[in-house]
Parts: sequence; structure tokens; C-alpha cells
Amino acid sequence: RRVLFRSDNADHFDIEFQQRVYQYARSIYEKSLCLVILPITDRTSWQLSKHGALQSFDHEAPFLPTPPTGEIIRKRVAFIEGRVEMERQRPDDRYFVDRGISLRLDDIAAFARSIQRVFLDTPDISRIVGDLANHDVRRTLNLVRSFVGSPHLKVPDLIVAYVAGSAIEMPRWRIEKAVIRLHYDIYPVGQHDFVQNIFALSGDLPTTPLLGIRLLQLLSDVPVREHSGPVIESGEILAYFSGMNIEDRAILLWLDVMLKSGLILNYDPTVLTIGEASLVEISPAGRQHLFWATESHEYLASMADVTPLLSEGTFSQMRDFSPPGKWRQRTAIFLDYLLHEDSMYCTVPNHVAYESQDRLAPVLESVANLLGAAGPNHQPGDRVRRLQQR
Repeated sequence: RRVLFRSDNADHFDIEFQQRVYQYARSIYEKSLCLVILPITDRTSWQLSKHGALQSFDHEAPFLPTPPTGEIIRKRVAFIEGRVEMERQRPDDRYFVDRGISLRLDDIAAFARSIQRVFLDTPDISRIVGDLANHDVRRTLNLVRSFVGSPHLKVPDLIVAYVAGSAIEMPRWRIEKAVIRLHYDIYPVGQHDFVQNIFALSGDLPTTPLLGIRLLQLLSDVPVREHSGPVIESGEILAYFSGMNIEDRAILLWLDVMLKSGLILNYDPTVLTIGEASLVEISPAGRQHLFWATESHEYLASMADVTPLLSEGTFSQMRDFSPPGKWRQRTAIFLDYLLHEDSMYCTVPNHVAYESQDRLAPVLESVANLLGAAGPNHQPGDRVRRLQQR
């Protein structure tokens, strides 16, 4: 008798559970001719190979890389197009969507091709979506579904992209707005599973609002260790920021939120509390947030509208620029506020280990100066384009 034992989604549980599943499968193998397939992450595989059940028995460990985000989306769009072709055989080729609006199958097919153009002809968009989901296939598809349904991704833009045969006509800032705000006029605080307000991750203890990007910057600077990757102990993080006069409690509170929201990852990916974490590293989503917090005008403008302020004067200034057309000046005031608060809570030592921390404030100052001096024709992303032109 031949037996096939396959345990799907074992990598979604802790290491102890995965070892028990493997031991159970091995017991079946000892009694009967059996093929055991146990999917686990590459990091968990390395951990278990050093101790536990995998070390005790012979096994093969082929590496199956996660497919690129663009390829995942391409196959999903191809599936939609295939269903459209099947539906063409029906007598009634129209569907009612809402409020008496109907769509022909040809319209649906054109829309699907437009979406495909957006993702496949603009590789950065696929990269952003994949990074925010930390390259988890299920989360990637959930984000794409929310992104495609966003009212900020204008249907006329999709039509232009389809007719032009390219996604170049789709403004980058509009795509970022669709990802950040989803179905809402402003960033949905507490409702977004992928994009976090890096300036207000925790309000339990007063500290610098730049603590989030300072933590991400430190983790981004961690060198890659052999086998384990770019990981660092939480104790080392506390010691590093004690040199900047930031309380340990504040560091641990923010690290805990970042771990739960996927901005950082523990060496054991199933651990989601900083008290149980041993080694942590910056995640792809964390790198995207670090870039957005220092480069993306759309992200900064969205967070300026929802971040709690401790200064009544700053609130009054921003309220004076409340009309949508004055978002640049409002965001510049917000950045000035962040820098002022940061200077009150931390001091960057004059040491080579803190060089990247020392550069953060000047970077945000330059963004604030650019936004404050922007003319009426300025669009989000202009700063990035100007730097690239240099």
C-alpha cells in the first residue's frame, strides 16, 4: 500500500507544531511506503535542520521561491478573461452593477486588460503591492482587490491606459493614493491592514513621532548575517536608542506594534509579541514605509490629515490651509511639527554609528521646504523625479 501524506499551511503555525506534524508523518512513513510533503518557510527549514526532528531523519529540502507579484496578478487577470470568454456564450451579455448601471462583457474584458497593463507595464506597482503584503500570496490578492475597487483609481485613467496600450498614462501619485486610502477620502485609521501611520503607531507613552522611521532606519542598516539574515536582538536596539535618550518603554511599545502590523518580522515568523521575540529584522513592508515616510508626498499628505497633534498652534496653522488645493503647505507645516517634536525627545550623538539617524532630519527638512515652496502646478512625486534627473 502506498500513502501520500501532505500537510498544507504548516508554515502558518509555530515551530513546535511543525515538528509534531513532521514526527507524525514520519511515524506513518515507518509503517508504510509513504511520501511525506511538509511545506515550511526557508528560515524555519534552516532552524529545524539545526535541532529537532528534521535533524534526526534523512530528508530532501527543495527550495520553491515565492512567485513574483506581477506573475500572480497576471494569472488572476488571465482567469478573469477566461471566465469572460465563457460567459460570452450566454444569450444575455449584460450585468447590472448598481443603481441601474450595466456592463457589457466587452467592458469587463477591457477593464481586466487595463488592470493588467497597470500592474505588468509598471513593475514598481507590483513591487509596492508585494512588499506591503510581505509577499504573502493571500494578502497580496486581498490588497489588489481593495486597490482595484478604490475610487481614487479613476476609471477614465484605466481607459486611457488601455487605449494607449501602456500604463505610463496612469499617474504614480494616484496609484499611491488608491493604495493608501483605499475606498475612503482620507487614510482609514485602524482600518488598513497594509499601510500604517508610521508617525503614530502608539500613543501610550509620549515620545518622538519620528521613532517609527528611526527604528526602521536602524533595522535597515543591520548587516546580513550568515544563515540568519539581517537580524538584531531587541536588547541591542534598546542599547542603541538609549544613546539618543529615548525610553526603553517607548521602544518596546513601538516595536510591538510594528511586529503585529508586519513592519518588522521576528526570526520565528509566528511570534507577534515583542516580549517573546528574540531576533527581529525589517520586513519588505517596513522598507516601503521607510521610503514613503521620507520620499512620498502622497503618503506624507495622507498622514498629515490624520496624525494626532500636541500643538494647538500647529493645528490652527494646518486648518488655515485646509482646502484640498493647499495640501502642500499643510504637509510642510506637519513636517515642521514632526521635526520640532523629534528635537524635544531625542538627541543624535555625533558618532559614526548614528550617521544614518543624523541624516533623517535634513531629508525631511528638504521635503518640507520643497512642499512649502511648490507652485500651483506641483504634483506629488515631483521631488523624486527632480532627484532622478540630477
